[in-house]
Amino acid sequence: MIDPANREKELPQISVIGEAELTVAPDQAVVTLGVTTETLELRQGQSENSAAMTAILDEVRRLGIGEDQIETALYQIDSRYHYEDGVSTFAGYEITHLFQITIEEINMVGTIVDAAVEKGANTVRTIQFTLQRPDIYRQQALQLAVENGISSAQAIATTLGILLPPYPSKVEQQPTSPDFPSPRLLSASAATPIQPGQLTIRAHVLVAYE
Repeated sequence: MIDPANREKELPQISVIGEAELTVAPDQAVVTLGVTTETLELRQGQSENSAAMTAILDEVRRLGIGEDQIETALYQIDSRYHYEDGVSTFAGYEITHLFQITIEEINMVGTIVDAAVEKGANTVRTIQFTLQRPDIYRQQALQLAVENGISSAQAIATTLGILLPPYPSKVEQQPTSPDFPSPRLLSASAATPIQPGQLTIRAHVLVAYE
């Protein structure tokens, strides 16, 4: 008599990995840009940096970007030194102020980056293309992966002359690589127009039959 505790181990099993991949056009971009100011006098540098950032954000708003699409990404003040013959000499301050701007109209990305640069932005840190509702596409990819896994298991069973049960005994989502590529690193002189390309969404599932 088979011990129920060992029954699962003794049952024959077909296990496969179902895979799916969707290619989707991005529908928004996240741009990180701002102003880096070098100065000997801190208050003056802060004032210059603030004035430049105000001009940039005013222009960005004029182009249709709402307040809820703009947030501070970094505000940092660093002391600068020159080193010569083992001796450090104070050389002033570097003030970096960056904002993260979410742009929902892809065709406006180049226009907004150019406008920001014209108003004084000298740091365009990254541009990342994303989706406003990525979960919709992840669910589609997951469904296709399950269908692929079932189809693969059926192909194996047919080859072996085995009749599969109507439903898998296990369906388990597997880790995949990130959906979206890393942000693009750019300089303030990056050429436009900026091409978003395509995004790839992947899903892997383990499908098992006993």
